[in-house]
Amino acid sequence: MNNPTFKRQNTCLVCGKPGHYAAQCRNRKMGNDRPARPRVNLVEADEPDDIIATVVSQANVVPNDVLHVPNIRANLISVSLLGKVGVKVSFESDKIVMTKNNVLVGKGYCNQGLFVLNIVNVIMNGNASSSAYMVDSMDLWHARLGHVSISYIKKMQSLGLISNLGKLFDKCLICAETKLTKKTCASVNRETELLGLIHTDLGDMKQCMFRGGKQYYVTFINDCSRFTKVYLLKHKDEAFDMFLKYKAEVENQLNKKIKRVRSDRGGEYVLLNDYCEKEDIIHEVTPPYSPESSGVAERKNRTLKEMMNAMLVSSNAHDNLWGEALLSACHVQNRIPYKKTGKTPYEIWKGCAPNLKYLKCGGCLAKVLLPDIKKRKVGSKTSDCLFIGYAEHSAAYRFLVLKSDAIECNTIVETKNAEFFEQIFPLRTDTISHAPFHRDDLTVVNDDLRRSKRQRKESSFVTRISSIRVLIALASIYKLVIHQMDVKTTFFNGDLEDCMMQPEGCIVPSQENNVCKLLKSLYGLKQAPKQWHEKFDKVLTCDGFTSVEVDRCVYIKSVGNDCVIISLYVDDMLIFGTCIDVVNETKRFLTSKFDMKDMGEANVILGVKIIRCDGGLMLTQEHYVERLLKRFGHFDVKPMSTPYDTTTHLKKN
Repeated sequence: MNNPTFKRQNTCLVCGKPGHYAAQCRNRKMGNDRPARPRVNLVEADEPDDIIATVVSQANVVPNDVLHVPNIRANLISVSLLGKVGVKVSFESDKIVMTKNNVLVGKGYCNQGLFVLNIVNVIMNGNASSSAYMVDSMDLWHARLGHVSISYIKKMQSLGLISNLGKLFDKCLICAETKLTKKTCASVNRETELLGLIHTDLGDMKQCMFRGGKQYYVTFINDCSRFTKVYLLKHKDEAFDMFLKYKAEVENQLNKKIKRVRSDRGGEYVLLNDYCEKEDIIHEVTPPYSPESSGVAERKNRTLKEMMNAMLVSSNAHDNLWGEALLSACHVQNRIPYKKTGKTPYEIWKGCAPNLKYLKCGGCLAKVLLPDIKKRKVGSKTSDCLFIGYAEHSAAYRFLVLKSDAIECNTIVETKNAEFFEQIFPLRTDTISHAPFHRDDLTVVNDDLRRSKRQRKESSFVTRISSIRVLIALASIYKLVIHQMDVKTTFFNGDLEDCMMQPEGCIVPSQENNVCKLLKSLYGLKQAPKQWHEKFDKVLTCDGFTSVEVDRCVYIKSVGNDCVIISLYVDDMLIFGTCIDVVNETKRFLTSKFDMKDMGEANVILGVKIIRCDGGLMLTQEHYVERLLKRFGHFDVKPMSTPYDTTTHLKKN
């Protein structure tokens, strides 16, 4: 009895304090016994009284078949009784959870071998019904109202639409599953030291390739000054090399070390992890699928691309000049004041205010002075150029040559000797000239940037490979006859009315300034494929053939119940017919118009061999593969079941 530990484990039934028994209670010895607190003891009985117990979830539970025993030490309730009325009881470790219809009813904890329910109050009710049910609660109305916000439930309580529901409930799991959104990114303190934090991100121009094959760019932004550096890339894996270049340049210029680098989790920054760890640089990465966490880099990319698009649209320049426009946008952005500091990034980075007098309108006309070695005594001393940007680490400008007698057109040059006409945009059709400059002089070169694309389109007057596969599939299904013909000296058949300079060695004396008029197309001319196709199309159209809308080099003609199809691939021609007679008739017609070579039944077309077998046709390139193997001396090597060496050990990036 003198063991203090033993006393602390007991609670007095008189005063309710722990540490002693009722016989040792001071209040009992002094005759000041406290009146017993009203208790509710729930046990099974045959003659019940009805009571209501409010559990911690604010749900009122009215069980039936209970007995009120005021003097029992603890309030007891039967689990089997709760189960009969639809209450689900779950035991988890030292906790108990009661639910009904997937709604929390109450919970409790284990104490001295018994599970104690968290009951707020107990109400004696002799008029309650004899069945167990749940009355209105906060979580019940939350579910009834479609898991509406708690603020709306409180509003409805104040309006008297629903009764007072008591305390709020815990977090709703359903709301967490269905309403969870991304966490907002709180603002952080800005770095106060140059090179203390560098933001970087890689951008993609979505298949719009810059001159030189570059279609990506990477930005490096100093957090303290917001000074930005942009590098153009051909491939994403060049981003790490550009970081090494940027690091070496800025650390040498500022005599400081980069301390932190922040980027996303892109694969282009995989090599950066090991390098930063080696160089004692902290590489911070944003959470997955959270570009807003890298707000500085994302906003800078957006600003640069918007300014780039404005420059291209205002000058009507070709999209493949996006790289020059992006570099110019970065150059200008570094000289625009940042709103939070009131200073330009250039001033914070360099320590002096920038000079803006040399800035010019992007895409305007410029008269560029020719180099001394290309100047002439008589004639123009300048070239008509398009201003596209500023040279790096130089006081020169960058220009695209539009018209020049000494420099090849569509060439980029750098010089500071130029006269700008900022009101004239030579690639725009709505430009109003206020200077003695005639736009007619640029009519030949206005579309020079788009010419290569148009010429590739004009020189591709051939049947699509997919069209040939479809025609062969139709021939296999409908048992068509397939013959092949070849056109001799194809391009000589095209009609051409053009002029050319007299070739060397054939200049007529006293007529050196005369030109030769071409009556036929020649090999090597860019117009030759187009002229040949126009001549072939004209001949077939006059004979009743019509070209297919989706493929201009596929022609079809119907003669009664027969049909013939011609597929033209430069000088190779496939003829499909429902019978041999209509194919022979077509071959005789073509031979009368062009110098043709009859190849008989089609055997090989564009490196694909056609083999006739039972039930259809088979296409194979076996002979082509064998020829390649023999060419490179690998025809007799041992074949493998897989093109990859299975003994090579692969490592994860």
